[in-house]
Amino acid sequence: MVSTIKMCIYIIPNSQLLVFVTFKQLAIYKRRNNFVKKNQHHFMYLCVLIISIFTLFMVGCNKAMSDISVDESNVSSDLSQKSESTNDSRPKTIDGRKEDLRFLQSSNNNLGTYNSEGFYRLITLSEGSSNIVYIDFKNEQLIYLCNQPSCTHSDSSCPSWIGNGLEGGALIADESVLYYFANNGEIYQMNPDGNQKEKIGTRAAGTQLVGDIATDGDNLFWIQSQSNGTVSYSELYVINLSSKEISLLARFEDATTLCATYGRALFLRHDTVDGQTLITQYTVDTQEERTLRSGDSSYEYGASTHDRYVYIDYRDKSVKEYFYKSGELKILQENIPMDGNTPIYLNALVDNHFVFTIHRANGNSPYMIHEYNVVDLTTGEISHLLPTADNMGEETAAEIAAITEDKYLVRYKIVDTTYHILMNDGTTSIQQGPLAHYAFIDKDDYWNGNPNYSVVNINIKV
Repeated sequence: MVSTIKMCIYIIPNSQLLVFVTFKQLAIYKRRNNFVKKNQHHFMYLCVLIISIFTLFMVGCNKAMSDISVDESNVSSDLSQKSESTNDSRPKTIDGRKEDLRFLQSSNNNLGTYNSEGFYRLITLSEGSSNIVYIDFKNEQLIYLCNQPSCTHSDSSCPSWIGNGLEGGALIADESVLYYFANNGEIYQMNPDGNQKEKIGTRAAGTQLVGDIATDGDNLFWIQSQSNGTVSYSELYVINLSSKEISLLARFEDATTLCATYGRALFLRHDTVDGQTLITQYTVDTQEERTLRSGDSSYEYGASTHDRYVYIDYRDKSVKEYFYKSGELKILQENIPMDGNTPIYLNALVDNHFVFTIHRANGNSPYMIHEYNVVDLTTGEISHLLPTADNMGEETAAEIAAITEDKYLVRYKIVDTTYHILMNDGTTSIQQGPLAHYAFIDKDDYWNGNPNYSVVNINIKV
């Protein structure tokens, strides 16, 4: 089919050129040799022959093009029927500008969310509601997302306040907008300063947002989990930000998370009921999914980007990376000091570094011994240097909460704090809970384990 089309594109113009050149050559021959005058009947026969051949060629080519059109119509019909039979609610197209997808970090990770201007997270100050706190990367202060003097931050007059009945949820920052996925299913968008809150959709009751989301500027893509009492499953949804229409793209009979984006594709991780870990590429425009890698989740623990999967292999105590495009499997580190019962915590896969912590018992101490491991994905070298954090008396690694051009915002301390929670009946409940403290650190200092912190001032009252 394709070759026939190419022939029609390239041969037809050349045939027209051939006829033009033939008549031009004959005209020249006529002037020089008086050919037509002496051999007029031969000349006419030749012209008729050339025109006849050209006409037959054009009819044949048009017939081929007509056949191709019919075939493509049949294929299109088959695909349409397959799409509708697979999922009646699946949209035919993803509306919008078709820009590359971007990965947006959700505050679901308990660290927060950020854009190029600042960092956002949620805290609870009153029963059934939340407040947004904010760190401006320039001012390096933690404040309520509110600039109103003498504000109590306890009702809808405060831009930092997320209303009663929304049961917590996840905040997601983009460059010019904030999104809020409430646990009761409602979806909101607002300005980066917290103003102009608008409800843009409602998800099914009883569903939970899983991990992070993606956007192309015109649509949001996310995965949510749901259980019908006996079976749990995951679903991939899209909302068009103009029409506010929500559509189900795919349903997965396993635990699924969004790992990364690249171009118009989502990279998904499936942890199947039979113990397999699948890394897949889901193209949103064609709504097709293909498996990039499969492994045994009982023996592997890792993280994915758009071009590779980096993981710890418990079987041979190694750190490996698998490249999706080439299929190459590269061993980065061998003989990691661990056994099958060693607890491992995956800290991050960021800026070409794979970070994980091995936890070991510390005698009778209630605190674990933490062994930090940083694998440089460029050199394959491993170091054990990370700046530490005080986690309510226990020494842990300082976790990266946000990334700026030359610094990291890290959670360097967690302090047991007294909260004054305003209850719905007007009383105040005194509760103890953790409060994260943040600091900025140069990237080189972080990877070299130098705790040269620039501490963020906390200007909120809890």
